[in-house]
Amino acid sequence: MKRPKGRKAILSKNNSKNNNDKTDKKSNANSSTKRKLLVLTFVVASCAVAFVFSNEKSDLNKQHAHQKDEQVDFQEWHWAMINKVLESAPSSPTEKVLFQVETYLAKFKASSIPPAIFMIRGQMHFMLQNYKESTAHFRRGARGLPESTEAWYSLAVAEEKAGQITESIDAYKHVLSIDISHSKALCNLGTIYAEYFDDKLSEAKKYLNSALQIDSDDQIALEKLTLVKLAIKEARDIKKMEKSLPQRDSRAIQDVKIPVTMIDRRSNLSFREYYEQYAIPGIPVVITDAFPKRMLNSFTLKTVKKKCGDVNVSVRVKEGGSRDWAGLRVAAHKLTLNEYFNCLEKHEYQGSVCGYVFDVNLQDICPSLLEKLTIPKYVAQDYLQQIPPTPQSLGLSFRDFWPSLFIGPHDMTSDLHRDAWCSNFWMALFQGQKRWTLFPRNQASFLYFNHVTTTYKVNLSSFKDNGLEDLWLKGNVLRNYPLAANLTSYRIDLRAGEFLLVPRQWPHFVANGETCSSSAKCDRMPTLAL
Repeated sequence: MKRPKGRKAILSKNNSKNNNDKTDKKSNANSSTKRKLLVLTFVVASCAVAFVFSNEKSDLNKQHAHQKDEQVDFQEWHWAMINKVLESAPSSPTEKVLFQVETYLAKFKASSIPPAIFMIRGQMHFMLQNYKESTAHFRRGARGLPESTEAWYSLAVAEEKAGQITESIDAYKHVLSIDISHSKALCNLGTIYAEYFDDKLSEAKKYLNSALQIDSDDQIALEKLTLVKLAIKEARDIKKMEKSLPQRDSRAIQDVKIPVTMIDRRSNLSFREYYEQYAIPGIPVVITDAFPKRMLNSFTLKTVKKKCGDVNVSVRVKEGGSRDWAGLRVAAHKLTLNEYFNCLEKHEYQGSVCGYVFDVNLQDICPSLLEKLTIPKYVAQDYLQQIPPTPQSLGLSFRDFWPSLFIGPHDMTSDLHRDAWCSNFWMALFQGQKRWTLFPRNQASFLYFNHVTTTYKVNLSSFKDNGLEDLWLKGNVLRNYPLAANLTSYRIDLRAGEFLLVPRQWPHFVANGETCSSSAKCDRMPTLAL
Protein backbone atom coordinates (compact mmCIF):
# COMPACT_ATOMS: atom_id res chain seq x y z
CA MET A 1 0.00 0.00 0.00
CA LYS A 2 1.40 3.42 -0.97
CA ARG A 3 1.70 6.16 1.57
CA PRO A 4 0.00 9.49 0.73
CA LYS A 5 2.29 12.43 0.05
CA GLY A 6 2.07 16.24 0.47
CA ARG A 7 -1.22 17.84 1.56
CA LYS A 8 -2.99 14.53 1.45
CA ALA A 9 -0.47 13.04 3.84
CA ILE A 10 -0.96 15.90 6.30
CA LEU A 11 -4.75 15.66 6.10
CA SER A 12 -4.56 11.93 6.58
CA LYS A 13 -2.35 12.36 9.61
CA ASN A 14 -4.67 14.96 11.09
CA ASN A 15 -7.72 12.78 10.47
CA SER A 16 -5.96 9.88 12.11
CA LYS A 17 -5.10 12.02 15.09
CA ASN A 18 -8.69 13.29 15.35
CA ASN A 19 -9.97 9.77 15.16
CA ASN A 20 -7.58 8.69 17.92
CA ASP A 21 -8.69 11.67 20.07
CA LYS A 22 -12.34 10.75 19.54
CA THR A 23 -11.60 7.17 20.47
CA ASP A 24 -9.72 8.29 23.58
CA LYS A 25 -12.53 10.66 24.55
CA LYS A 26 -15.10 7.96 23.96
CA SER A 27 -13.04 5.50 26.00
CA ASN A 28 -12.63 8.07 28.78
CA ALA A 29 -16.36 8.77 28.70
CA ASN A 30 -17.11 5.08 28.95
CA SER A 31 -14.72 4.69 31.86
CA SER A 32 -16.27 7.67 33.59
CA THR A 33 -19.73 6.24 33.05
CA LYS A 34 -18.64 2.90 34.47
CA ARG A 35 -17.18 4.61 37.50
CA LYS A 36 -20.37 6.57 37.98
CA LEU A 37 -22.41 3.41 37.62
CA LEU A 38 -20.20 1.62 40.14
CA VAL A 39 -20.54 4.51 42.59
CA LEU A 40 -24.29 4.67 41.99
CA THR A 41 -24.57 0.90 42.42
CA PHE A 42 -22.60 1.10 45.67
CA VAL A 43 -24.76 3.96 46.92
CA VAL A 44 -27.97 2.13 45.99
CA ALA A 45 -26.70 -1.09 47.56
CA SER A 46 -25.68 0.81 50.68
CA CYS A 47 -29.07 2.44 50.87
CA ALA A 48 -30.76 -0.92 50.34
CA VAL A 49 -28.69 -2.51 53.08
CA ALA A 50 -29.37 0.45 55.32
CA PHE A 51 -33.07 0.24 54.50
CA VAL A 52 -33.22 -3.50 55.20
CA PHE A 53 -31.22 -3.08 58.40
CA SER A 54 -33.43 -0.18 59.38
CA ASN A 55 -36.55 -2.27 58.76
CA GLU A 56 -35.10 -5.21 60.69
CA LYS A 57 -34.16 -2.90 63.52
CA SER A 58 -37.62 -1.35 63.37
CA ASP A 59 -39.20 -4.83 63.46
CA LEU A 60 -36.98 -5.78 66.38
CA ASN A 61 -37.91 -2.58 68.18
CA LYS A 62 -41.58 -3.22 67.49
CA GLN A 63 -41.21 -6.81 68.68
CA HIS A 64 -39.35 -5.67 71.78
CA ALA A 65 -41.98 -2.99 72.42
CA HIS A 66 -44.72 -5.59 71.93
CA GLN A 67 -43.01 -7.95 74.36
CA LYS A 68 -42.53 -5.09 76.80
CA ASP A 69 -46.22 -4.20 76.49
CA GLU A 70 -47.09 -7.86 77.07
CA GLN A 71 -44.84 -7.96 80.10
CA VAL A 72 -46.48 -4.89 81.57
CA ASP A 73 -50.07 -5.17 80.37
CA PHE A 74 -50.62 -8.86 79.65
CA GLN A 75 -52.90 -9.31 82.64
CA GLU A 76 -55.23 -6.56 81.48
CA TRP A 77 -55.19 -8.05 77.98
CA HIS A 78 -55.90 -11.64 78.97
CA TRP A 79 -58.67 -10.68 81.39
CA ALA A 80 -60.26 -8.61 78.62
CA MET A 81 -60.19 -11.70 76.41
CA ILE A 82 -61.62 -13.92 79.14
CA ASN A 83 -64.35 -11.37 79.84
CA LYS A 84 -65.22 -11.37 76.14
CA VAL A 85 -65.74 -15.13 76.32
CA LEU A 86 -67.66 -14.85 79.59
CA GLU A 87 -70.01 -12.27 78.07
CA SER A 88 -71.00 -14.82 75.45
CA ALA A 89 -71.79 -17.40 78.14
CA PRO A 90 -72.44 -15.59 81.44
CA SER A 91 -74.11 -18.57 83.10
CA SER A 92 -71.73 -21.22 81.78
CA PRO A 93 -69.69 -23.31 84.22
CA THR A 94 -65.94 -22.78 84.22
CA GLU A 95 -65.34 -26.02 82.28
CA LYS A 96 -67.50 -24.75 79.41
CA VAL A 97 -65.81 -21.37 79.41
CA LEU A 98 -62.41 -23.07 79.29
CA PHE A 99 -63.56 -25.08 76.27
CA GLN A 100 -64.62 -21.87 74.55
CA VAL A 101 -61.27 -20.26 75.33
CA GLU A 102 -59.41 -23.29 73.97
CA THR A 103 -61.57 -23.17 70.82
CA TYR A 104 -60.61 -19.54 70.38
CA LEU A 105 -56.93 -20.27 70.98
CA ALA A 106 -56.96 -23.07 68.39
CA LYS A 107 -56.99 -20.34 65.73
CA PHE A 108 -53.39 -19.53 66.60
CA LYS A 109 -50.44 -21.43 65.18
CA ALA A 110 -48.44 -23.17 67.89
CA SER A 111 -45.30 -21.23 66.93
CA SER A 112 -47.09 -17.88 67.06
CA ILE A 113 -48.91 -18.22 70.37
CA PRO A 114 -47.80 -15.29 72.55
CA PRO A 115 -46.91 -15.90 76.20
CA ALA A 116 -50.05 -14.14 77.38
CA ILE A 117 -52.14 -16.94 75.82
CA PHE A 118 -50.46 -19.48 78.07
CA MET A 119 -51.20 -17.22 81.02
CA ILE A 120 -54.90 -17.34 80.06
CA ARG A 121 -54.87 -21.11 79.95
CA GLY A 122 -53.07 -21.23 83.28
CA GLN A 123 -55.62 -18.90 84.87
CA MET A 124 -58.58 -20.93 83.62
CA HIS A 125 -57.12 -24.22 84.89
CA PHE A 126 -56.29 -22.50 88.19
CA MET A 127 -59.96 -21.51 88.53
CA LEU A 128 -60.85 -25.19 88.02
CA GLN A 129 -58.30 -26.16 90.70
CA ASN A 130 -56.32 -28.12 88.09
CA TYR A 131 -53.15 -26.82 89.67
CA LYS A 132 -50.64 -29.07 87.92
CA GLU A 133 -52.12 -28.26 84.52
CA SER A 134 -52.25 -24.61 85.51
CA THR A 135 -48.59 -24.68 86.51
CA ALA A 136 -47.53 -26.12 83.13
CA HIS A 137 -49.22 -23.26 81.23
CA PHE A 138 -48.07 -20.55 83.63
CA ARG A 139 -44.49 -21.82 83.30
CA ARG A 140 -44.53 -21.50 79.49
CA GLY A 141 -46.07 -18.04 79.75
CA ALA A 142 -43.65 -16.82 82.40
CA ARG A 143 -40.61 -17.99 80.45
CA GLY A 144 -41.75 -15.81 77.56
CA LEU A 145 -42.25 -12.87 79.94
CA PRO A 146 -39.01 -12.90 81.96
CA GLU A 147 -39.51 -9.36 83.28
CA SER A 148 -43.17 -9.70 84.28
CA THR A 149 -43.68 -9.87 88.04
CA GLU A 150 -47.36 -10.73 87.51
CA ALA A 151 -46.54 -13.75 85.32
CA TRP A 152 -43.94 -15.14 87.71
CA TYR A 153 -46.08 -14.43 90.75
CA SER A 154 -48.99 -16.36 89.16
CA LEU A 155 -46.61 -19.24 88.46
CA ALA A 156 -45.32 -19.24 92.04
CA VAL A 157 -48.84 -19.35 93.52
CA ALA A 158 -49.90 -22.20 91.20
CA GLU A 159 -46.77 -24.21 92.00
CA GLU A 160 -47.42 -23.75 95.71
CA LYS A 161 -51.00 -25.00 95.24
CA ALA A 162 -49.72 -27.96 93.23
CA GLY A 163 -47.35 -28.91 96.04
CA GLN A 164 -44.24 -28.02 94.01
CA ILE A 165 -42.70 -26.15 96.90
CA THR A 166 -39.08 -25.93 95.72
CA GLU A 167 -40.18 -24.64 92.31
CA SER A 168 -42.55 -22.17 93.98
CA ILE A 169 -39.73 -20.77 96.11
CA ASP A 170 -37.59 -20.29 92.98
CA ALA A 171 -40.45 -18.47 91.22
CA TYR A 172 -41.07 -16.16 94.19
CA LYS A 173 -37.34 -15.38 94.29
CA HIS A 174 -37.45 -14.57 90.57
CA VAL A 175 -40.26 -12.09 91.31
CA LEU A 176 -38.07 -10.48 93.96
CA SER A 177 -35.11 -10.34 91.55
CA ILE A 178 -37.33 -8.17 89.30
CA ASP A 179 -38.93 -6.17 92.10
CA ILE A 180 -37.42 -6.47 95.57
CA SER A 181 -40.37 -4.49 96.98
CA HIS A 182 -43.04 -7.01 95.92
CA SER A 183 -44.67 -7.36 99.33
CA LYS A 184 -46.97 -10.27 98.40
CA ALA A 185 -44.04 -12.35 97.18
CA LEU A 186 -42.15 -11.56 100.39
CA CYS A 187 -45.18 -12.51 102.50
CA ASN A 188 -45.84 -15.77 100.62
CA LEU A 189 -42.18 -16.76 100.65
CA GLY A 190 -42.03 -16.21 104.40
CA THR A 191 -45.21 -18.25 104.84
CA ILE A 192 -43.81 -21.17 102.80
CA TYR A 193 -40.64 -21.29 104.88
CA ALA A 194 -42.73 -21.25 108.06
CA GLU A 195 -45.17 -23.94 106.92
CA TYR A 196 -42.83 -26.42 105.26
CA PHE A 197 -39.43 -26.03 106.92
CA ASP A 198 -39.12 -26.28 110.68
CA ASP A 199 -35.47 -25.20 110.50
CA LYS A 200 -36.21 -22.02 108.51
CA LEU A 201 -38.46 -20.14 110.92
CA SER A 202 -35.86 -17.37 111.29
CA GLU A 203 -35.74 -16.96 107.51
CA ALA A 204 -39.54 -16.87 107.43
CA LYS A 205 -39.49 -14.12 110.04
CA LYS A 206 -37.01 -12.12 107.94
CA TYR A 207 -39.19 -12.21 104.79
CA LEU A 208 -42.38 -11.35 106.71
CA ASN A 209 -40.66 -8.42 108.42
CA SER A 210 -39.53 -7.18 104.98
CA ALA A 211 -43.10 -7.44 103.68
CA LEU A 212 -44.36 -5.33 106.59
CA GLN A 213 -41.64 -2.72 106.07
CA ILE A 214 -42.99 -2.21 102.56
CA ASP A 215 -46.69 -2.44 103.46
CA SER A 216 -47.33 -1.93 107.16
CA ASP A 217 -51.08 -2.50 106.61
CA ASP A 218 -50.61 -6.03 105.28
CA GLN A 219 -52.79 -7.91 107.76
CA ILE A 220 -51.86 -11.33 106.36
CA ALA A 221 -48.14 -10.68 106.82
CA LEU A 222 -48.77 -9.33 110.32
CA GLU A 223 -50.84 -12.39 111.28
CA LYS A 224 -48.28 -14.81 109.83
CA LEU A 225 -45.42 -13.01 111.59
CA THR A 226 -47.25 -13.29 114.93
CA LEU A 227 -47.74 -17.02 114.35
CA VAL A 228 -44.09 -17.49 113.33
CA LYS A 229 -42.96 -15.84 116.56
CA LEU A 230 -45.23 -18.22 118.50
CA ALA A 231 -43.82 -21.17 116.52
CA ILE A 232 -40.24 -20.13 117.30
CA LYS A 233 -41.07 -19.92 121.01
CA GLU A 234 -42.94 -23.26 120.89
CA ALA A 235 -39.98 -24.95 119.17
CA ARG A 236 -37.63 -23.75 121.92
CA ASP A 237 -39.99 -24.99 124.64
CA ILE A 238 -40.35 -28.40 122.97
CA LYS A 239 -36.57 -28.80 122.73
CA LYS A 240 -36.24 -28.06 126.44
CA MET A 241 -38.93 -30.61 127.33
CA GLU A 242 -37.39 -33.24 125.07
CA LYS A 243 -33.98 -32.75 126.70
CA SER A 244 -35.52 -33.45 130.10
CA LEU A 245 -36.79 -36.87 128.94
CA PRO A 246 -34.77 -39.99 129.86
CA GLN A 247 -32.63 -41.38 127.04
CA ARG A 248 -34.17 -44.36 125.21
CA ASP A 249 -32.83 -46.83 122.70
CA SER A 250 -34.83 -45.94 119.57
CA ARG A 251 -34.78 -49.58 118.49
CA ALA A 252 -36.50 -50.64 121.69
CA ILE A 253 -39.34 -48.11 121.53
CA GLN A 254 -42.69 -49.89 121.30
CA ASP A 255 -46.32 -48.87 120.91
CA VAL A 256 -47.71 -46.99 123.91
CA LYS A 257 -51.27 -47.29 125.19
CA ILE A 258 -52.96 -43.90 125.58
CA PRO A 259 -55.10 -43.44 128.72
CA VAL A 260 -58.76 -42.98 127.77
CA THR A 261 -61.40 -41.09 129.76
CA MET A 262 -64.96 -41.76 128.62
CA ILE A 263 -66.93 -38.57 128.01
CA ASP A 264 -69.91 -38.21 130.36
CA ARG A 265 -73.38 -38.91 129.02
CA ARG A 266 -75.96 -36.80 130.85
CA SER A 267 -79.73 -36.38 130.79
CA ASN A 268 -81.93 -33.92 132.66
CA LEU A 269 -78.87 -31.71 133.01
CA SER A 270 -79.75 -28.22 134.25
CA PHE A 271 -78.08 -25.17 132.75
CA ARG A 272 -76.39 -24.41 136.10
CA GLU A 273 -74.99 -27.95 136.29
CA TYR A 274 -73.70 -27.72 132.72
CA TYR A 275 -72.15 -24.34 133.36
CA GLU A 276 -70.42 -25.24 136.63
CA GLN A 277 -69.42 -28.84 135.91
CA TYR A 278 -68.47 -28.64 132.22
CA ALA A 279 -68.41 -25.13 130.69
CA ILE A 280 -66.24 -23.40 133.34
CA PRO A 281 -63.66 -26.20 133.79
CA GLY A 282 -63.67 -26.84 130.02
CA ILE A 283 -64.68 -30.52 129.89
CA PRO A 284 -66.66 -32.15 127.03
CA VAL A 285 -70.08 -33.65 127.70
CA VAL A 286 -72.80 -35.50 125.75
CA ILE A 287 -76.44 -34.66 126.47
CA THR A 288 -78.87 -37.39 125.47
CA ASP A 289 -82.15 -35.46 125.75
CA ALA A 290 -81.28 -32.03 124.32
CA PHE A 291 -83.86 -32.27 121.49
CA PRO A 292 -87.59 -33.12 121.50
CA LYS A 293 -88.49 -36.30 119.61
CA ARG A 294 -90.70 -34.41 117.14
CA MET A 295 -87.74 -32.32 116.06
CA LEU A 296 -85.47 -35.38 115.75
CA ASN A 297 -88.05 -37.03 113.48
CA SER A 298 -87.96 -34.00 111.14
CA PHE A 299 -84.20 -34.25 110.63
CA THR A 300 -83.74 -37.32 108.45
CA LEU A 301 -81.98 -38.02 105.18
CA LYS A 302 -85.41 -38.31 103.56
CA THR A 303 -86.25 -34.77 104.72
CA VAL A 304 -82.93 -33.45 103.45
CA LYS A 305 -83.54 -35.03 100.03
CA LYS A 306 -87.05 -33.61 99.86
CA LYS A 307 -86.20 -30.05 100.91
CA CYS A 308 -82.63 -29.65 99.67
CA GLY A 309 -82.11 -32.34 97.00
CA ASP A 310 -81.66 -29.87 94.12
CA VAL A 311 -79.17 -27.67 96.00
CA ASN A 312 -75.54 -27.59 94.83
CA VAL A 313 -72.95 -28.33 97.51
CA SER A 314 -69.17 -28.63 97.73
CA VAL A 315 -67.73 -31.93 98.88
CA ARG A 316 -64.43 -32.68 100.58
CA VAL A 317 -62.20 -35.64 99.87
CA LYS A 318 -59.75 -37.38 102.16
CA GLU A 319 -56.18 -36.81 101.07
CA GLY A 320 -53.22 -38.40 102.84
CA GLY A 321 -50.72 -35.84 104.07
CA SER A 322 -53.03 -32.98 103.10
CA ARG A 323 -52.37 -29.62 104.74
CA ASP A 324 -56.03 -28.66 104.32
CA TRP A 325 -58.14 -28.26 107.41
CA ALA A 326 -58.96 -31.64 109.02
CA GLY A 327 -57.05 -33.32 106.17
CA LEU A 328 -60.02 -32.83 103.85
CA ARG A 329 -59.47 -31.10 100.50
CA VAL A 330 -62.35 -29.26 98.82
CA ALA A 331 -63.10 -30.99 95.51
CA ALA A 332 -63.08 -28.86 92.36
CA HIS A 333 -66.56 -29.93 91.31
CA LYS A 334 -69.94 -29.27 92.91
CA LEU A 335 -72.98 -31.53 92.77
CA THR A 336 -76.54 -31.54 94.02
CA LEU A 337 -77.39 -33.42 97.21
CA ASN A 338 -79.50 -35.82 95.12
CA GLU A 339 -76.45 -36.55 92.93
CA TYR A 340 -74.38 -37.04 96.08
CA PHE A 341 -76.87 -39.57 97.52
CA ASN A 342 -77.01 -41.38 94.17
CA CYS A 343 -73.22 -41.60 94.16
CA LEU A 344 -73.21 -43.08 97.67
CA GLU A 345 -75.82 -45.69 96.75
CA LYS A 346 -74.01 -46.61 93.53
CA HIS A 347 -70.66 -47.09 95.27
CA GLU A 348 -72.05 -48.74 98.41
CA TYR A 349 -71.44 -45.68 100.58
CA GLN A 350 -67.68 -45.52 99.99
CA GLY A 351 -66.41 -42.09 101.02
CA SER A 352 -63.21 -42.42 99.01
CA VAL A 353 -65.30 -42.17 95.82
CA CYS A 354 -68.06 -39.69 96.68
CA GLY A 355 -66.47 -37.50 99.34
CA TYR A 356 -67.92 -35.81 102.39
CA VAL A 357 -70.51 -33.02 102.68
CA PHE A 358 -68.59 -31.26 105.41
CA ASP A 359 -69.56 -28.11 107.34
CA VAL A 360 -71.85 -26.73 104.60
CA ASN A 361 -73.73 -23.55 105.52
CA LEU A 362 -77.46 -24.37 105.78
CA GLN A 363 -78.57 -20.76 106.09
CA ASP A 364 -77.11 -20.20 102.64
CA ILE A 365 -78.09 -23.36 100.75
CA CYS A 366 -81.30 -24.61 102.39
CA PRO A 367 -82.74 -22.38 105.15
CA SER A 368 -86.06 -24.24 105.09
CA LEU A 369 -84.35 -27.18 106.82
CA LEU A 370 -83.84 -24.95 109.88
CA GLU A 371 -87.51 -24.09 110.34
CA LYS A 372 -88.11 -26.83 112.91
CA LEU A 373 -84.69 -26.65 114.57
CA THR A 374 -84.74 -25.90 118.30
CA ILE A 375 -81.43 -24.71 119.74
CA PRO A 376 -80.77 -26.37 123.14
CA LYS A 377 -80.72 -24.09 126.17
CA TYR A 378 -77.03 -24.81 126.83
CA VAL A 379 -75.94 -22.83 123.76
CA ALA A 380 -78.94 -20.53 123.20
CA GLN A 381 -76.97 -17.50 124.49
CA ASP A 382 -74.39 -17.75 121.72
CA TYR A 383 -72.38 -14.51 121.67
CA LEU A 384 -71.67 -15.02 117.95
CA GLN A 385 -75.39 -14.71 117.22
CA GLN A 386 -75.55 -11.40 119.10
CA ILE A 387 -73.14 -9.44 116.91
CA PRO A 388 -74.71 -7.12 114.29
CA PRO A 389 -75.45 -8.71 110.91
CA THR A 390 -73.14 -7.97 108.00
CA PRO A 391 -74.66 -5.64 105.36
CA GLN A 392 -76.25 -7.66 102.55
CA SER A 393 -73.95 -6.01 100.01
CA LEU A 394 -70.98 -7.70 101.68
CA GLY A 395 -72.46 -11.18 101.46
CA LEU A 396 -73.40 -13.67 104.13
CA SER A 397 -72.43 -12.72 107.66
CA PHE A 398 -69.95 -14.89 109.55
CA ARG A 399 -72.45 -15.25 112.37
CA ASP A 400 -74.97 -16.80 109.93
CA PHE A 401 -72.62 -19.58 108.87
CA TRP A 402 -73.96 -21.94 111.52
CA PRO A 403 -75.69 -24.34 111.92
CA SER A 404 -73.90 -26.23 109.16
CA LEU A 405 -74.61 -29.60 107.57
CA PHE A 406 -72.52 -32.79 107.75
CA ILE A 407 -73.39 -35.84 105.65
CA GLY A 408 -70.70 -38.49 105.50
CA PRO A 409 -70.24 -42.14 104.50
CA HIS A 410 -69.67 -44.72 107.23
CA ASP A 411 -65.95 -45.03 106.40
CA MET A 412 -65.07 -41.31 106.37
CA THR A 413 -62.65 -39.73 108.86
CA SER A 414 -61.35 -36.26 109.59
CA ASP A 415 -57.75 -35.79 110.65
CA LEU A 416 -56.62 -34.21 113.92
CA HIS A 417 -57.66 -30.55 114.04
CA ARG A 418 -59.22 -27.94 116.28
CA ASP A 419 -62.03 -25.45 115.68
CA ALA A 420 -60.97 -22.82 113.13
CA TRP A 421 -61.74 -19.93 115.49
CA CYS A 422 -60.60 -21.63 118.71
CA SER A 423 -64.15 -21.37 120.06
CA ASN A 424 -66.44 -23.76 121.93
CA PHE A 425 -68.68 -25.71 119.54
CA TRP A 426 -71.36 -28.37 119.44
CA MET A 427 -72.57 -31.19 117.22
CA ALA A 428 -76.04 -32.68 117.01
CA LEU A 429 -76.15 -36.16 115.44
CA PHE A 430 -79.43 -37.25 113.80
CA GLN A 431 -78.40 -40.44 112.03
CA GLY A 432 -75.51 -42.89 112.24
CA GLN A 433 -72.61 -42.99 114.68
CA LYS A 434 -69.40 -40.96 115.10
CA ARG A 435 -66.40 -41.94 117.19
CA TRP A 436 -64.87 -38.83 118.73
CA THR A 437 -61.32 -38.73 120.09
CA LEU A 438 -60.34 -35.51 121.88
CA PHE A 439 -57.20 -34.24 123.63
CA PRO A 440 -57.11 -31.48 126.30
CA ARG A 441 -55.94 -28.13 124.95
CA ASN A 442 -52.89 -28.07 127.24
CA GLN A 443 -51.47 -31.07 125.33
CA ALA A 444 -50.92 -29.20 122.03
CA SER A 445 -47.13 -29.41 122.56
CA PHE A 446 -47.35 -33.20 122.96
CA LEU A 447 -49.07 -33.31 119.57
CA TYR A 448 -46.39 -31.01 118.06
CA PHE A 449 -48.78 -28.29 116.98
CA ASN A 450 -47.75 -26.01 114.09
CA HIS A 451 -49.02 -22.50 114.83
CA VAL A 452 -48.68 -21.38 111.20
CA THR A 453 -50.58 -24.22 109.53
CA THR A 454 -52.73 -25.07 112.61
CA THR A 455 -51.91 -28.74 111.93
CA TYR A 456 -50.39 -31.42 114.13
CA LYS A 457 -47.38 -33.61 113.36
CA VAL A 458 -48.91 -36.30 115.54
CA ASN A 459 -52.14 -37.02 113.68
CA LEU A 460 -54.79 -39.64 112.96
CA SER A 461 -52.31 -41.98 111.25
CA SER A 462 -50.14 -41.96 114.41
CA PHE A 463 -52.69 -44.03 116.35
CA LYS A 464 -54.06 -47.57 116.32
CA ASP A 465 -57.71 -47.85 117.33
CA ASN A 466 -58.35 -51.30 118.79
CA GLY A 467 -61.63 -50.30 120.42
CA LEU A 468 -63.31 -47.39 122.13
CA GLU A 469 -61.21 -47.77 125.29
CA ASP A 470 -58.16 -49.25 123.58
CA LEU A 471 -56.17 -46.49 121.84
CA TRP A 472 -52.47 -46.93 121.04
CA LEU A 473 -49.72 -44.61 119.83
CA LYS A 474 -47.38 -46.19 117.30
CA GLY A 475 -43.78 -46.71 118.38
CA ASN A 476 -42.27 -45.23 115.22
CA VAL A 477 -44.09 -41.97 116.01
CA LEU A 478 -42.43 -41.79 119.43
CA ARG A 479 -38.98 -41.96 117.82
CA ASN A 480 -39.60 -38.61 116.17
CA TYR A 481 -42.06 -37.08 118.63
CA PRO A 482 -41.19 -38.41 122.11
CA LEU A 483 -43.44 -35.97 124.01
CA ALA A 484 -46.49 -37.78 122.56
CA ALA A 485 -45.96 -40.50 125.19
CA ASN A 486 -47.52 -38.04 127.71
CA LEU A 487 -50.87 -37.84 125.89
CA THR A 488 -54.23 -38.59 127.51
CA SER A 489 -57.52 -38.72 125.62
CA TYR A 490 -61.31 -38.38 125.93
CA ARG A 491 -63.47 -40.61 123.73
CA ILE A 492 -67.07 -41.47 122.96
CA ASP A 493 -69.22 -43.10 120.27
CA LEU A 494 -71.78 -40.40 119.60
CA ARG A 495 -75.18 -41.86 118.73
CA ALA A 496 -78.21 -40.55 116.85
CA GLY A 497 -80.24 -38.03 118.90
CA GLU A 498 -77.27 -36.98 121.07
CA PHE A 499 -75.76 -33.54 121.52
CA LEU A 500 -72.00 -33.12 122.06
CA LEU A 501 -70.42 -29.98 123.54
CA VAL A 502 -66.67 -29.51 122.93
CA PRO A 503 -64.51 -26.96 124.80
CA ARG A 504 -62.44 -24.45 122.86
CA GLN A 505 -59.05 -25.44 121.45
CA TRP A 506 -59.46 -29.15 122.12
CA PRO A 507 -57.76 -31.06 119.27
CA HIS A 508 -59.84 -33.94 117.95
CA PHE A 509 -60.36 -36.39 115.14
CA VAL A 510 -63.64 -38.04 114.17
CA ALA A 511 -64.44 -41.35 112.46
CA ASN A 512 -67.88 -42.12 111.05
CA GLY A 513 -68.98 -45.65 111.90
CA GLU A 514 -71.60 -48.24 111.16
CA THR A 515 -74.62 -48.40 113.44
CA CYS A 516 -74.82 -51.98 114.69
CA SER A 517 -77.70 -53.55 116.59
CA SER A 518 -77.55 -56.25 119.26
CA SER A 519 -78.26 -58.82 116.53
CA ALA A 520 -74.94 -57.88 114.92
CA LYS A 521 -76.65 -56.27 111.94
CA CYS A 522 -74.93 -53.07 110.89
CA ASP A 523 -76.41 -50.08 109.08
CA ARG A 524 -73.98 -48.56 106.55
CA MET A 525 -76.14 -45.55 105.76
CA PRO A 526 -74.48 -42.10 105.89
CA THR A 527 -74.28 -40.08 109.08
CA LEU A 528 -76.32 -36.88 109.32
CA ALA A 529 -75.36 -34.11 111.71
CA LEU A 530 -75.43 -30.37 112.37
